[in-house]
Amino acid sequence: MGEVASALARCLNADMTSAQASAGRDDFTQATRHTLAGRVAYLCSNPGCQVQTVGPSEDSASGVVRTGNAAHITAASANGPRYDASLTSQERKDLDNGIWLCKIHADLVDTNHSRYTVGLLKAWRARAEELARLRQDGVTRPGRSRFFAHEQTIGTPDDETEAKARIGALTREFLADVGVSQVLTRTDCVVAENVIFELLLNAHRYEGVRTFRIVSSSASVSVEYTSLTGYGLESLMEETRGHGGVDAVKMLADETQGRVQLNFRFSEQTSHWICSAVQLGYSDDPCAINLRDSDEHEREIFTSDCAGCESVHVHGHLNDHTSDNWVTARYVKQLIDQGVQVVVHSVPGPMARHLRTTIQAVLDGSEGFEMSEHA
Repeated sequence: MGEVASALARCLNADMTSAQASAGRDDFTQATRHTLAGRVAYLCSNPGCQVQTVGPSEDSASGVVRTGNAAHITAASANGPRYDASLTSQERKDLDNGIWLCKIHADLVDTNHSRYTVGLLKAWRARAEELARLRQDGVTRPGRSRFFAHEQTIGTPDDETEAKARIGALTREFLADVGVSQVLTRTDCVVAENVIFELLLNAHRYEGVRTFRIVSSSASVSVEYTSLTGYGLESLMEETRGHGGVDAVKMLADETQGRVQLNFRFSEQTSHWICSAVQLGYSDDPCAINLRDSDEHEREIFTSDCAGCESVHVHGHLNDHTSDNWVTARYVKQLIDQGVQVVVHSVPGPMARHLRTTIQAVLDGSEGFEMSEHA
């Protein structure tokens, strides 16, 4: 093991050129580079990549070839990408200012630094280290990872063909950057990307919107834009001018079977379309509440905050008992009495059947709610 570690250490430092070591540049030490690589198990920290960056070589003297780089999050020298003049020389070459990436993504984050922000790169590093820790503990399937918090403004030209190309490319890039593929299945990723694209295109085409914000939080991705009409989900599903948006919403429901939910909220002249990963409990969706993570006071706040939502989603406990179902039922009735359309989420099985009949009993036999059963 000592010989392998020494070979890796030599390989890590082999390509440090004299130009890199020149005055005015705060390069990482060999030890820091080695630590950055080891803390992510020599895998690229980009969530959409995670390629292995070390392997055997038949020609190298060390017997090892490295295809990764210790990249600076804020630049090692002035005028570099994301340079932060407030940092000291020591802080600039500190472990906290580094991220391990494959050579391709190390180049990309520096040549497109407006896309790859400091906050995003630090989120990548934290998630990559978490995955490495889980794998070391023998957890081959890490479980429910979350999205990275990030946001981006998308400006579009008047020409619809050009706008479509820009919306499609930037939406795809954003979802990859915030780790959607680590949370959703491939199919769910495809239909979620499609519905976001169609919503933005509809706003461009029918509402004259040219600037959008796309925002991710821990469990959802939302698109926001100023709207004078408040054109929302209900209006979309009644649309007769075209079918792309309607088909996208139906496809999302059919293909994900409730695993990805689309909500709409209109407040302060702003439209919010919110795509949420249901398995994460809607922790940051203003139109949804997870009863297992909220107390009575938080529920009261939620009932006032969900004004402007076309429908409200209620999640019960993961391991509901019959008594929990009565709590859920009474809360659903409270929302319905306030004129809110409610979707109740539950895991399929006998408890879901009991929850449905319990809500109906509390509502005096009414079917004034929607039930969504999914794993």
